[in-house]
Amino acid sequence: MKSILILGSEGFIGSHVVQAALRKGYRVQGIDIADRSPSRYQYEKLSIASSDMESFLKGKNYDMVINCAGSGNVGFSVQHPLGDFDFNTRSVMFVLEAIRKHLPGVQYVHLSSAAVYGNPSQLPVDEGHPIRPVSPYGYHKWLSEIICGEYAALYHLRISVVRPFSVYGPGLQKQLLWDVFQRSRHTNEVTLWGTGEETRDFIFVEDAATALLVIGDKTGDHLETYNLASGVSISVKEVVQQLFSALGWERVINCNQEIREGDPRFWQADITKLQGIGFRPSFCLKEGLLQTAAWMKGMENSL
Repeated sequence: MKSILILGSEGFIGSHVVQAALRKGYRVQGIDIADRSPSRYQYEKLSIASSDMESFLKGKNYDMVINCAGSGNVGFSVQHPLGDFDFNTRSVMFVLEAIRKHLPGVQYVHLSSAAVYGNPSQLPVDEGHPIRPVSPYGYHKWLSEIICGEYAALYHLRISVVRPFSVYGPGLQKQLLWDVFQRSRHTNEVTLWGTGEETRDFIFVEDAATALLVIGDKTGDHLETYNLASGVSISVKEVVQQLFSALGWERVINCNQEIREGDPRFWQADITKLQGIGFRPSFCLKEGLLQTAAWMKGMENSL
């Protein structure tokens, strides 16, 4: 039985990785800062951004470590760059230093972000595209990748860096779809940032979780980098229209023609490398949005 440690196990992506790992029969250990007592897997409340990581890992044995912890809020990074640096960059040093000392043979999977690409000069974007962040978040994720490169090159750790594009699904209470849902519940129209023609590459969270396990199962002796996406682009206005259709709502969609600080314009991923290790998305956007809309409707009474 494989043993897996998931950092940020109670977060949006991390919680879905937990579920996917349990379905595969893995022995799952999670770390997060949430005050919870999950019954379905071993859990410990612990901040990864501290020397406590070393104490925790001492004497442990895992086949795989997937780091889903950190902040995924571009707006927060613009307003609080130091806080974002602590969440997304500084914490990675604590994790990798603990792994270097106590789990040097483990396969480490690190969640970076497609935000490192900024505004790509060509589409679709492959992993060799120049790094050009347009937000503190993007810069800090890039710095975390450099740290991964340091530990892979100098200490021979086995590391896979993953760059998710737009991960969505039940449980995500932030970003575009949740924001639009919140603002459209009691009105017949909604205003989006930008022109509405900006594009994103969405991947359903269950597919993302599966992909992370596929990546973690592929052992390697050096640093590898993967895009994590569906490989299909869609305009922001169109995905919002599809969300409203899934919710059974009719709404007028306006666009304010203003580009929000830190937001890239057009995204579409080249996922050839991810496909090359055996991953194929199982959920089309329509199906994923139906599941997301059903979850949103279930949340209405608690809002």
